[in-house]
Amino acid sequence: MYFVGKISDKSLVETSGTYLPDDPPDAAILTNIKARLGGVDADYSVYHISNTGSDAQRVLTGDSVALTWTGDSVTGISFATEEAKKWIRSSIDKTSILADGVEEAIINMTILTANKSGTDTSFNGNLDINIGTPTGGNKYRFYFYNGVASRSLKTTNAGKFTIPAGRMTDYRIDNTVTLEAIQ
Repeated sequence: MYFVGKISDKSLVETSGTYLPDDPPDAAILTNIKARLGGVDADYSVYHISNTGSDAQRVLTGDSVALTWTGDSVTGISFATEEAKKWIRSSIDKTSILADGVEEAIINMTILTANKSGTDTSFNGNLDINIGTPTGGNKYRFYFYNGVASRSLKTTNAGKFTIPAGRMTDYRIDNTVTLEAIQ
């Protein structure tokens, strides 16, 4: 796996997928970058990591990555931005409800610190959380006070409602929870 940084502004301009057994040579990488972005070889720095290591797996699963520079050379990668993201843990008080528009389930969300050591009680505000529904995905707004939010869910649509584990822009969702609405 390789990363290409633009020297003038120290930006990440390309992250590859994995290549087995080996990455293409730097000359081939730079030829493609110059064809797409312009410039000369000296405008860019290429950095390689193991295609089979844990860092490659983190990049492939979507962790935010930044380049580490020494002078005009990329000398490493950093996951500091990803590791500083707080977590959202979700729960639902029931595993199923009737899809009658009357019975409800309560969805609870808690903002955890980046190391999951506890609730971030300093967080007060709104977050829109994607929830998979029987009719497609919808964003549901949660209002957090002292790091905790709850809201009810009622529906007339039968099927599954799923809050998937994964990433949002500034947060990571810790767990997947599912609610079944039945007729």
